[in-house]
Amino acid sequence: MRQRGANITDIVILVVAADDGVKDQTRDSIACARQAGVPIIVAINKIDKPEADVERVQNELFSFELVSENLGGDTLMAPVSALEKTGLDGLLDKVLLQAEILELKANPERDATGVVVEASVQKGLGTVATTLVQRGTLRIGDIFVAGEAWGKVRALLNDKGERIEEAGPSTPVQVVGWGKEMIPMAGDALAVCESEQLARKIAESRAYLGMKRLDAGNEDIRSASIAELFGKRGDKDAAAALASALKEKRTLPVVVKADVQGSLEALTTALEGMVAEDDVAQVKVKVLAGGVGEVTRNDVAVASVANAKVIAFSVGANFQATEDARVALGGKPVEIGYYGVIYEVLEELEAKMADVLSPTPDGELVGSAEVQTIFEIGKLGKVAGCMIKDGYMKKGANVRVMKGDAIMYDGKLKTLRHFKEDVAQLDAGNECGMSFIDWEEMQDGMVVECYVE
Repeated sequence: MRQRGANITDIVILVVAADDGVKDQTRDSIACARQAGVPIIVAINKIDKPEADVERVQNELFSFELVSENLGGDTLMAPVSALEKTGLDGLLDKVLLQAEILELKANPERDATGVVVEASVQKGLGTVATTLVQRGTLRIGDIFVAGEAWGKVRALLNDKGERIEEAGPSTPVQVVGWGKEMIPMAGDALAVCESEQLARKIAESRAYLGMKRLDAGNEDIRSASIAELFGKRGDKDAAAALASALKEKRTLPVVVKADVQGSLEALTTALEGMVAEDDVAQVKVKVLAGGVGEVTRNDVAVASVANAKVIAFSVGANFQATEDARVALGGKPVEIGYYGVIYEVLEELEAKMADVLSPTPDGELVGSAEVQTIFEIGKLGKVAGCMIKDGYMKKGANVRVMKGDAIMYDGKLKTLRHFKEDVAQLDAGNECGMSFIDWEEMQDGMVVECYVE
């Protein structure tokens, strides 16, 4: 989001707290501004606080080659207090001075172009996109296209929510009038077109090219070979990459709905970057669908088919979607989680990924046993001779058989024998024979875990 902001602005105002100094987000913002080639003006805020230290902030910024004018540099810095509204006029004067030096000008008489900063769905208005007009003037009735979406301006709202007739250069405005179910992406360039036909054609062409690029990217991933892995890395790195490639791949599917495009983008990126793995398998989050606005029946239907969780970030679910989730259209109720902080989402999904990586049977873990030998008994077939290490084993209970980190079996304990007698339960310290429903692949050293509901 910082990178997108730096790319669409002419001057970056870097706000640094006088009591906190340079933080990680400050470093990220400086890097984004440098990459975009945009000049930086520093606003040192909170100078009203007793622990404020403007000189310390200036010294910390010195290491980033941001040297204040009073220290012999060329970076404009203004100490301000947003709370007491002091120093703001001086900050604005510095912005105007920088704009004059850079000769920042735009022609208001041409067709408008701009950038979508954010997009959301609002009741009564449909899709609303906050847009920064960079050149020209955007007016009511203009036909426009942005990314794969297009529309006709029905209303323009300023930063106070008031309706206006037009928006000129450097004006942030909320644009209403997008096509049905069309939501532009944050960062999409908006441009006025001559006709609806042209706008529709441009949007459809972009959508087609986007699908082609996605298919090409997937093909590149599928065509990667083990030989390429070894060719691009050293022996140790290649061996690690090969081991990772050979692990069983599992996914945790989710459907994401958010209040605005920026939140959707940040949340989707964070989720798709999550990975959990052990010696046997690797689990990643797969975002099946994402969108802006409340959870709908379509979202629940998608989640139901894939047994996925619906993540509702700062949005609700309409009545019909809630009913569909409850009555289990796909045979199992759909879970809808409501969140307001991104870290809450990540923490919950980390726990779910751990469960996908190593699922546990229903019930409470009450005991474990180690397989010491395998033998066959007539009609019973293969039986595992075990020593119960702790707790107890119970006939008919849910069991999980482990070989290291790998789950070899997840089912029920068919028989439990102590010497030649069938028993219902046996405690730690006893030897026993166990067989399992529809499974006879036991090996010495495997561990049997017993779960009782």
